[in-house]
Amino acid sequence: MKKKRWIYYVLACFLGFIVLSPYIWLILCSLRYDVELTAIPVKILPRNITFSNYYRVFFQPRWQQLNIMNFKHIMMNTIIIACLSTVICLAIGSLGAYAYARFKFIGKGIISLLIILTIMIPGVFILIPLYVFVRKLNMLDTYGGIILSFIPFTLPLVIFILTGFFKNLPEGLEDAARVDGCSRMGVLFHIILPLSLPGIAATSIIIFLLCWNEFEFPMALSAWKIRVLTVALSQYETQNLPDYGLMTATAVLATFPIIVLVLIFQKLIIEGLTQGAIKE
Repeated sequence: MKKKRWIYYVLACFLGFIVLSPYIWLILCSLRYDVELTAIPVKILPRNITFSNYYRVFFQPRWQQLNIMNFKHIMMNTIIIACLSTVICLAIGSLGAYAYARFKFIGKGIISLLIILTIMIPGVFILIPLYVFVRKLNMLDTYGGIILSFIPFTLPLVIFILTGFFKNLPEGLEDAARVDGCSRMGVLFHIILPLSLPGIAATSIIIFLLCWNEFEFPMALSAWKIRVLTVALSQYETQNLPDYGLMTATAVLATFPIIVLVLIFQKLIIEGLTQGAIKE
């Protein structure tokens, strides 16, 4: 028994190293000088550890040379867009998921198929029509325009995920609340949503990650005022060589909020994913 447990630990450590190795390499590259980053042969460990790349991210006017805003503004734009998109999708999607989980209506199966098909459609297919639509609304290079472009793809995913969580909740709780005089909306906000908190937390993290990592729509719908991290990282290309040091340091800082967020809510995420996988 102890031998099997030891084997499991070794396999877990090996798989963990494989998963973390790209991020470890990214951190090691961010701690090197530019000359060492392009040197051949490539060495795993840096000769001299330096934090100059991180200093350049915050203080050196390299961003103005690349014709983009500074890192603090770009990070703030990304946080605002990802948070607002997540909140809006959860607010609308929870209503749709509850209606789909509890009500019976004509065309329910067709709507379910359409939701799945919407999730499967690549965003590039509607990029040009969406650009024209946002331009006619005079929402190019605004928070609203980028958030509006995220909703068609994140909202169906929210409905699809939360429907499974809502279906697993016993209907007897709702019936008891209705007998006590609680309305449908009261049942949703006072019973369903609190009991589904782990599932909502897991769903919110998934949607937040999708919005945080999105590149195509912010690239097409933003110019100068609204820049996000994914677009800024693509603009490190210079006339000679990409600025790998600045690029890797910014990438590490861009992933740091996501890691902190997952570590803080990991208990709710695991509980939510487990709850959604078990049908009572």
